[in-house]
Amino acid sequence: MAKTRRWLQRVRRAPEYIKELRWSLGSEYPSPAPPAFAVDSAALAKFVIHWPQTYEWKTAGNFLDDLRRGLSRLVRVQEASIPQSSGTVVIRVVYDATPHDVVVDYSDYVDRIDTRLLDRCSLYFKMQYRRQGYDASDKILPGGYVNGHTEIYKYIPFARADAGRPSLFDVYGRFGLEFAREIRIRAVRILNEQREFKFEGGLKKVRYSRSLQDAARSKICIDLPGNGPFCFRLMDYFAVGACVIGAPHEAILPEPLEDRKHIVYTRPDLSDLVPLCLYYLSNDEAREAIRRASQQYFDQYVHRDQLAQYYLHHIQKRLD
Repeated sequence: MAKTRRWLQRVRRAPEYIKELRWSLGSEYPSPAPPAFAVDSAALAKFVIHWPQTYEWKTAGNFLDDLRRGLSRLVRVQEASIPQSSGTVVIRVVYDATPHDVVVDYSDYVDRIDTRLLDRCSLYFKMQYRRQGYDASDKILPGGYVNGHTEIYKYIPFARADAGRPSLFDVYGRFGLEFAREIRIRAVRILNEQREFKFEGGLKKVRYSRSLQDAARSKICIDLPGNGPFCFRLMDYFAVGACVIGAPHEAILPEPLEDRKHIVYTRPDLSDLVPLCLYYLSNDEAREAIRRASQQYFDQYVHRDQLAQYYLHHIQKRLD
């Protein structure tokens, strides 16, 4: 009986797998926006970046490799044996023939700064950058954030095309329970108990391509924190171009998100989650404006090409 159920599940999911295969055969999506943080060609010629052959956390490559790919489109990047520390990636930047250590801190904890690395590096990019900043050093800069899977750059054109079709769902959100259990359970309970609109999702995840399809075909997508304030899910929503409603972030990106422009923030306790969903479901123009702004934000600031420009801009500024 169990084997039969598994077989039936595979049969039902066959269209999903076929669509994912078709998406994966597409070309990677380049940023169509001009660089928000430009670096002139003369300065780019002075860079060589040594990237670690292995990460301290093996699965970090799922998201950090996109930063490496973005950098490699602009400057020479080569692998090297560089000692690594927990929650960070140490890269060696050779600029104008002089080597400098630069840290990319991907730890989920806004208050965590590796002071040992901070003391010896030239610049320290913190991805979950605390909203109130850090007094420890002017070396610490917002590190931006990335998508959870490099496949996103193959999937974006198809997911955005899906977003142009009629919506399937009013409000969408799928969340695992590995992190932020309390707020995720509360949000899903609120959304399941209301009877004003159709909520699609819950506390069970699906395949990555399926989650992008569902987000693209939804009028509103719900963002909640992960182990840190930012979750990969938010960047995926922006990549497809979604109207996002979510709890306020305790961290900021290099270009801060604007409430009611790029995203809609609820009260911290989510007490206005349903009223906000109702408002944007009934106001097509306002919802569409946020959807367009989130997509433009991704292309301008979060896309790996733009993030690479941002890193190089600040490294050059620091080292010149």
